[in-house]
Amino acid sequence: MLERRLLFIIGVLIVIISPAFANSYNYDNRPTMVQNQFKDYMISVHEKIGKTWTPPDILQTGHTVIVFKIDKNGEIISSEIRESSGNEIFDQSAIDAINRSAPYGNFPVTSSRNSISIMYTFDSSAAKISLMKEYLEKSDKLTNIDNKEALKYTELALNEIKGDSASYFIYARMSKLKRSLGDIEGAKKDEAESQRLKAMFDQKRINAAKSALKEMETPFGYFTLAQAYDIAGEYSLALASIDKAISMTKLNNSYKRYREEIVEHSKS
Repeated sequence: MLERRLLFIIGVLIVIISPAFANSYNYDNRPTMVQNQFKDYMISVHEKIGKTWTPPDILQTGHTVIVFKIDKNGEIISSEIRESSGNEIFDQSAIDAINRSAPYGNFPVTSSRNSISIMYTFDSSAAKISLMKEYLEKSDKLTNIDNKEALKYTELALNEIKGDSASYFIYARMSKLKRSLGDIEGAKKDEAESQRLKAMFDQKRINAAKSALKEMETPFGYFTLAQAYDIAGEYSLALASIDKAISMTKLNNSYKRYREEIVEHSKS
C-alpha cells in the first residue's frame, strides 16, 4: 500500500496544479473535456518553469505555492504568493522563475478563454527525488537478501528528502528493515515518525485541495478533495466530497466508480 501511495506523492505537484488550473474555467459539467483541451499546454508550462527554477541553497528544504494569471498569448498578467516558504529569498526565486519562463505560448486554438490562473508548487525536495528513487531501487533489490545493506541504502534515500513530510514512507520502510534485524526500539521510533509525518503530509494535500476550491467550486475540485480525504483515511469526509462532485454534473460515472472505491477502502 505504501509503495502504491508513493506514486501519488511523486505526482503531487501535478495534482496540486490541476485544480487551480481547472478552477479558472466554467466547467459546464465537462471536466474531462476541459482538462484534455489544455493537457499539452499545462505540460509545457510545467516543463518551462521546472527548467528555469534553481532553488537557492539558503534552506535545506523549502516549499512555496505561487498563483499566477496569464493571457491567451501566454504573457503574465499577475502573480502572488499563496503559500510562503517563510524565507523571502526562496519565495522570490519562485516568482523570478515564473517571470523568466514567460511567455508560455498561445492557448490551444480550441479554447475561447482570454486568461487562466495557474497554481504552481515550488519544492526544493522535488529536485532530490531522482537520487532518492535510485537509492530505494537498490534497497528493493537487497531486501530479504541482505537487509543490513538494504537499510543502508534506505537511509541514504531518506537523507535526500529528510525534513520533508513526504519522507514518511521511507521511515516506514526503515522500521520494517530494523525490525527484521532485531532493532525493535529503532523500529518503533521510525514507525512513530512515519505516522507523524504522514499526518502532516495528508493535511498539506487536503489544504491544497481546499484552497483550489476557494477559487471556484467545480466537480473536479471536489473529486480532488475526496482523493485527499481518502488517502488520509477520513472516509466520511471523502464520501461527502465525492457526493458533492456527483451532484454537480451529469457526466459523473467516473465519480460514481470512485465512490465505490472509497467505500471499499473504508472497509479494509
